[in-house]
Amino acid sequence: MAESAARKNTYIMDAENAAEIARLSHLHRLITSTVGGLLPPIAHIPSFQTMLDIASGPGDWVLDMASTYPDIQITGIDISTLLTEYAMTRAQDQGLTNAHFCQMDAMRPLAFTDASFDLVHARHLYTFMLADAWPNLLRECVRVTRPGGIVCLTEVELNLSNSAAQERFAHLLAQALQRANMSFSANGHHSNITPMLGRFLRDAGCRYIRRAAYMLDYSADEDTFSLGYQHVVAGCKLLQPFLLETGVAEEQELHRLQHLLQEELLAPEFCGVLIITTAWGTVPS
Repeated sequence: MAESAARKNTYIMDAENAAEIARLSHLHRLITSTVGGLLPPIAHIPSFQTMLDIASGPGDWVLDMASTYPDIQITGIDISTLLTEYAMTRAQDQGLTNAHFCQMDAMRPLAFTDASFDLVHARHLYTFMLADAWPNLLRECVRVTRPGGIVCLTEVELNLSNSAAQERFAHLLAQALQRANMSFSANGHHSNITPMLGRFLRDAGCRYIRRAAYMLDYSADEDTFSLGYQHVVAGCKLLQPFLLETGVAEEQELHRLQHLLQEELLAPEFCGVLIITTAWGTVPS
């Protein structure tokens, strides 16, 4: 994401890179298809009037929701001015007058009044959130959600596969996240973000917390392989500056791994899955 005057950029990839924008759109489609929709089964969505999407990036979730629910006003926030303007242009091109975007840092107090939204939504925040910043963000999410409204979080764990190169990339990323204070792992083997979602909601004061777990299979013989392949190969390439900056790998190893990764993912015996967890809770009166 773009540099903020308020704090140092913590996004682990260059979100304003065209390849990353495309990858984020691919990931949105993969998550949405895997979990069976844009939101978990929340019965009273049609009665909502306002929604907020945290770290909206190129705007895919907001635009899809605005198209699906034309009577709901949906706002997306992102630290990147460029991505915010890009998302606004997409909304205008699609004629979605109920889709709104503004530049805002999710690790700062949100510039909305109390009880502004019926639902606050966030996907895939672990790629920029510092571990000790999550409690403040969740308190802000609860503050801007009306009593009886919903806060909904969706995160993914690091990929699992039979590719040695992908497993090595996942291990390096887990180590880098731990060094950057962006992990909840005790040993640096995983990000461990998904087990934390229920606690984040509970500690922020939400009630009636529910969870749902999904598995995206992007193995060689699955229909989702093409999108999964693009997501993994592009993601590992874009991650390399972060891995180098945190000192967990050297450029020569990463160059070799990238070539090996593409070979192994294209093998007919390749198997890979992505674990996705959604947790949501109700803001009490």
